[in-house]
Amino acid sequence: MKYKDFKKIESIVADETLQRLEHTPVPTFVTRRTFGIFSRRIAIPKNLGEIPLGAFLLASPQNDVYSLFNLFLKINRSEDVDLLPAANVLSILAFFKREILRLTKELNDTTPPQTPEEREAAQGLTNVGLFGLIDVISQRQHISTEEAARLPISLVLQFLKIDKNKVLFQKNLNNIYKSKKI
Repeated sequence: MKYKDFKKIESIVADETLQRLEHTPVPTFVTRRTFGIFSRRIAIPKNLGEIPLGAFLLASPQNDVYSLFNLFLKINRSEDVDLLPAANVLSILAFFKREILRLTKELNDTTPPQTPEEREAAQGLTNVGLFGLIDVISQRQHISTEEAARLPISLVLQFLKIDKNKVLFQKNLNNIYKSKKI
């Protein structure tokens, strides 16, 4: 069954059937039909770690099917997605959502824990959010913000983990110096 046919009956499909479809194995590729006659194989990545930071910032588990297929597979026509098998679309969509949540968790884990004094000092300061992340990475790497947005998210996560470890090292070192003065 094609995805366009599945959308017509989606509201009456049982939840457990949807869950079963979402847990079918993710295909290694999909075939994109252009103008109905030409086809091209598009590989499904093993994980989304190599997607550009800019694409990751635009992604959300709440995005619809078409926007996620456009972001990650560059299938930008809804008609092309509608012609794919429904089981493939649902398993790929579930895969995209799991990966977005996994990468978001990894991104959140790169923030070093703050002391009460650090939280108090940061109070009232604006949180620049994920788009501020692009600016921080561009300054750190001495590249333009456009180049930073094209860096793979896995590389950005490595930068942030290194920065977190530096902060934690500095805090530990300061604590050791304080304890030796007493």
